[in-house]
Formats: sequence, C-alpha cells, structure tokens
Amino acid sequence: MEASHARVWRLAPGVSLSWHDWPPHVVVFDAGSGNTHLLEEPAAQVLRAIAARPRSDAELLGTVGADATDPAAQAWLTDLLQRFLALTLVDG
Repeated sequence: MEASHARVWRLAPGVSLSWHDWPPHVVVFDAGSGNTHLLEEPAAQVLRAIAARPRSDAELLGTVGADATDPAAQAWLTDLLQRFLALTLVDG
C-alpha cells in the first residue's frame, strides 16, 4: 500500500452509516453492507470526519487532537485506516 499521507479518504461507494453513541463506544450500522461495527470514540471521530467530507491524514489526526508529525499518531491512523479499508468502509 502506498504511504497514506498522500491520500484523501472518503466513504466507499454504497456505504450508508447510522450512528448510536454507547459510551465509551459508538455503534455504527452500514446499511449498504448490513454490517454493524463497534468503535472506540477516537476511531468513530475519524470515521465521522470522513463521512462529513473527504479528508487527508493530517486533517483526520486533527479531528482527534493528535499531532500530524507524531510517528505514533501516524502509525495509529495508518492502522485504523487499514482496518476501515478491509471493512470496505472507506476509499483512499
């Protein structure tokens, strides 16, 4: 996979999300696939940001208050976006 820092992330075609806050988690139902996902709040913040409009990695890190130059934050986001890709929730 190419470096994610050059990507712009958006919802994958056909994804239609419904949200339910269930602290400390968020339940997300994708009507497009029929799948339900249980996310921790930071992951939900990233997915909500992508659902609102396409975003870069730096913008997504900003949604969770992380420093875009922090290698640990970058690694966390890369891992999260890989999981979202595998679930066919996002394209980038």
